[in-house]
Amino acid sequence: MASFLVIAHAPLASAFKALAEHAFPEASAALEAFDVPPGDDVEAYVDAADARLLRLPEGERLLLTDV
Repeated sequence: MASFLVIAHAPLASAFKALAEHAFPEASAALEAFDVPPGDDVEAYVDAADARLLRLPEGERLLLTDV
């Protein structure tokens, strides 16, 4: 199964993760969310987002974003 990282303006990423965990509780370990506060510089969060991506299990990883 692929892993998913959602990067979105707060609180959208966390909301999508909560929705996915509710519908697919067995996939919880393969989900990460990164909420970007409104008005902040997106470039300032690249390292933090990369760290979350690397926490996901090895294999296929899908990145979903609105930024």
